[in-house]
Amino acid sequence: ALQLSEAKVIGVEHHGTYVEPNSKLRDLYGRLGIGDFLLRSNAEGLDRSAFHERLQARHWNRPQMMRRMAELRAAGFASVQQLLDREVG
Repeated sequence: ALQLSEAKVIGVEHHGTYVEPNSKLRDLYGRLGIGDFLLRSNAEGLDRSAFHERLQARHWNRPQMMRRMAELRAAGFASVQQLLDREVG
């Protein structure tokens, strides 16, 4: 959805699933520079006012985010290649 759509994608972490705010989604959003679009629920549920604020917020800089996504992909491939090189060597 982040790659194919101009729409905002607001992520929601459930407080009971991730005791520490340390999910893969949080990591991805942070690396892409859109961490403000990831919300965390609490025992009472999702903060609806925070959700609506994100809906009204300006769109993120999509070209910049896509560039970051390409950089992350390339870094991931390089990391895998290094691991493979170690196994062979």
